[in-house]
Amino acid sequence: MADQGGSCSEDQHCLGGFCIVEEQKCAQCRVDSDCDPTDYCNRLKGNACINKVANGGLCNDDNECLDNICIDSRCASCFGNSECPSEQYCEGNQCTYKKERGAACSSDSECVSSICDGLCGSCKYDEQCPSTQYCNGIEDQSVANECIVKLEVGVVCSRKQACADGHCNGVCGQCTDSFNCRYDEYCHGQNSPDVPRVCKRLLENGKKCTDDEQCMENVCISTTGVCGGCEEDKDCGLWSFCENVQDKFKDCKNKLANGNKCERDTQCRTGHCDFVCGQCNADNDCLPEEYCSGMGDPDTANTCEYRVHLGESCSRVQECMAPLCVDNICTECTSNSDCDDISYCEFRTLAPKYATCVPKKRFNNACKQDSMCLSGMCLRGVCKDCVVGSDCPQFISAQFCSRDNRCVTKIQTGSSVICFSHSECASDNCCRNRCSRTWC
Repeated sequence: MADQGGSCSEDQHCLGGFCIVEEQKCAQCRVDSDCDPTDYCNRLKGNACINKVANGGLCNDDNECLDNICIDSRCASCFGNSECPSEQYCEGNQCTYKKERGAACSSDSECVSSICDGLCGSCKYDEQCPSTQYCNGIEDQSVANECIVKLEVGVVCSRKQACADGHCNGVCGQCTDSFNCRYDEYCHGQNSPDVPRVCKRLLENGKKCTDDEQCMENVCISTTGVCGGCEEDKDCGLWSFCENVQDKFKDCKNKLANGNKCERDTQCRTGHCDFVCGQCNADNDCLPEEYCSGMGDPDTANTCEYRVHLGESCSRVQECMAPLCVDNICTECTSNSDCDDISYCEFRTLAPKYATCVPKKRFNNACKQDSMCLSGMCLRGVCKDCVVGSDCPQFISAQFCSRDNRCVTKIQTGSSVICFSHSECASDNCCRNRCSRTWC
């Protein structure tokens, strides 16, 4: 048997068990799987099993590298972080151990804590810490951030989040203005240099005040010096107005519904006050489905009422859901011209008398007049299509008027259907009651 590189014509001639027939030479391998896991099959070296290249070594293809990754002719261990163990990250295509707190970093993935803010730390934001701690170092890029216990009153601070009481004015527990206090507090003494500045609870309506921001409603009424919800109507929302409360303070109240006594328009939901809320001056003051009732009657407070249905009484068309008011009754039509092309105007004979547009009738339905039929032809009390052939829309080419006055398709030649005239046949030839191509 021949060694590596010796002459052969088949595998059994070679000690390695492989014969490259095309070259008639013995080899160690044909493919990478013929070699050990740490080797690959190098065809350029006579199909010999060669040791795989360590990370950083030169390579031509992925299979030449221990980690099966060849990038820019160098063996690598990763393309991205997902290809590295959990305690490592991918840097320069090499898996590298993650950094401890205080080490410089450029991304979260580089840190054991998965938090990077220039340096590996335990937090980026106060919200990442327990409620009794804050994130120390977020203002100082030279310090690794970490969650530490919030500061007590009197300790030097740089921001309110660092203080246990949530107030910082260089020292925990003081305030410079209300922005240093909680949402339900104000900075007492901020406008009085001789008064210690402390955060106090906002004042309820009716309490003495000197400034708007001391009050829950953010309004300190200048004329009375007490907290209130408003000074005038424009201080309230769209559906409120400003009113005195027991002559002590002013507050926003819900606007009044129809029927309530009022003094001015802004007190009413409708915006109309004539001693009583609810007056409307025109129909368009009401909702689309309503009309203004009482117009023209000086003794009645106008109110918005729902439009009435067919057959109900009316004095003008705006009171009706239907398009007409005739003889003080809501109605849909007075003649066929008020309806669409496939409807006719039908009048009720019983009280209340009104008319509606109803669908026109089809063939063989009972009728009283032509306008009731889709065909436009009422014959002997029944809707019909035609009297003569020319009444049919396709009389010349495809239809004729049957004996029951219906437009039907002309009879084809050879059909067993009986014909009575030439016009009934597609061939225009009726011979002995059968349609034919030849004349009798």
